[in-house]
Amino acid sequence: MELDSAFFDFESLLKAAKKAGKSHKNRLYVKRFTFYLERELIELGRDIRDHTYRPKPLRPFIIEEPKRRQIHSSHFRDRVVHHAICARLEPKFEARFINNSYACRKDKGHIKGVTQLYESLRKISIDKLSYLLILKADIRSYFANIPHKRLLELISRDIDDDTMYQTIQKILAAHNGTTGVGLPIGNLTSQLFANVYLNELDHFIDRRAILIYYRYMDDFVMVFDRRYHDQQEILGKIREFLKTHLYLALNPSKVYCNHIIKGMEFLGYLVCPNRISIKNKNLARLKRKIKTRRHMVAAGTISPESYKRSLISWRGILTHSHNSEQKCQLVLWAVRKFGVKPGYLLWYFFLWTLKTPPLEIRRLQSSQKNAHIAYRLWLANHDIDVLRSVESLNK
Repeated sequence: MELDSAFFDFESLLKAAKKAGKSHKNRLYVKRFTFYLERELIELGRDIRDHTYRPKPLRPFIIEEPKRRQIHSSHFRDRVVHHAICARLEPKFEARFINNSYACRKDKGHIKGVTQLYESLRKISIDKLSYLLILKADIRSYFANIPHKRLLELISRDIDDDTMYQTIQKILAAHNGTTGVGLPIGNLTSQLFANVYLNELDHFIDRRAILIYYRYMDDFVMVFDRRYHDQQEILGKIREFLKTHLYLALNPSKVYCNHIIKGMEFLGYLVCPNRISIKNKNLARLKRKIKTRRHMVAAGTISPESYKRSLISWRGILTHSHNSEQKCQLVLWAVRKFGVKPGYLLWYFFLWTLKTPPLEIRRLQSSQKNAHIAYRLWLANHDIDVLRSVESLNK
């Protein structure tokens, strides 16, 4: 590999620094780096080109939602390097990726993955439905078990720069010391490299003539015809490929196979050929978040505007669900839990303004232009007394 001295030049690092600090402009460490921007970038570029660059220790912390994970936060100086590497390599890797891989890619994401899977299921002809099965699986401790040696073999096909290659080696070695295994969850480079690693599995499955295949990081779902493919045969081939080529294994407790009519849970939604629903576990989590945020508003920890912004983000999740009963139950839960007026806020965000509200609400919309009046009628239809709350609702 030849040395490309222009790879970590000032202009490239400047673009990377702007991207790294875009969402954290008010953080003290970003302000400090920006204040000494020219000096920091010149020193960083010199360290990388002289092969004296050493990533700083990662800062681990725990998140509890949606499940308990250990996340590793990199020093901002290292994040600039991560952005510079991804800006150079991502276009090359994208040319190799299949279209149905949706994790951490531009114009992709988990919502689009769910909606595209739903659209693919809807396009299946009715006469074929009785023969089709849907299979879902994921990799056991995926990020923690990626071997660095094999990963470097895969990404080296698109690296023609010795400086970049050595920098990537140092970034990988900064996690778990000299074990040579594992990527830190939270690094931008980890997301890209994890996609590169499982891209081999994508092409392997794609060659098996599977009808539908979608992947989001280490979660993947496929639809196959049981007349031509056997479930155990497919799983056996996938297990063998993972073991011999990628040194990984499926998580046996997260392998599910179901008839396509019954659908499959994927990325927080239950996806069927006829509709998309929110998982009951995620709906319960949403209720806990609403309850917690309301208590924070009452305690003065957050502002009502912040609470409304949270509702808007949650509405984005519920918008893609076609299950009207879930949405109605959520609003009725809020009314009985917090009262009529707080429940109206959820009505307005979760039901009244949705593109596909329940039939009874569409009827109210057609007859009542005033959302307040329609809301009272809706509550009355559910045997909830609103007379005491009419005045407060109008305020």
